[in-house]
Amino acid sequence: MVMNQLDKTISMMECQQAIHSFYMSLDSSDFQAVSSLFALNGVWHRQGKQLVGPTCVLEALLDRPVGRVTAHMVQNVVISIMDHQSASATYLTMVYRCDRKEPSNEPAPMLPLSILKYVDTFTKDSSENWLLLSKTSKPIFVT
Repeated sequence: MVMNQLDKTISMMECQQAIHSFYMSLDSSDFQAVSSLFALNGVWHRQGKQLVGPTCVLEALLDRPVGRVTAHMVQNVVISIMDHQSASATYLTMVYRCDRKEPSNEPAPMLPLSILKYVDTFTKDSSENWLLLSKTSKPIFVT
């Protein structure tokens, strides 16, 4: 069944919202929310490892240093809707990171780490939510 333009536009907005929710949750250390954005068979290719499924994603994120502060600036998002159940996105992130010995409420020093190109694929679950089926990145600039 061919999607009409309104359905495509709605799906594009929902996928974009999933991307922004991912990074907002990651940067606020809400790792449960991050992991919930992955399909049961979703794969995050992260730091040389393949994290498969929400449980594996959550376990990896819980290993992050407790004093780590990150900010991901998401830009140049292009969403492609293949059909009612599948989509992909390509975009850039500028990543800032500061590793402190312990958590602090003070502003972190502004230390740009990298600019990455991401390619995400999405699938819909039984509740019609767009979930990550795969997330891969490639460094464009590094410090």
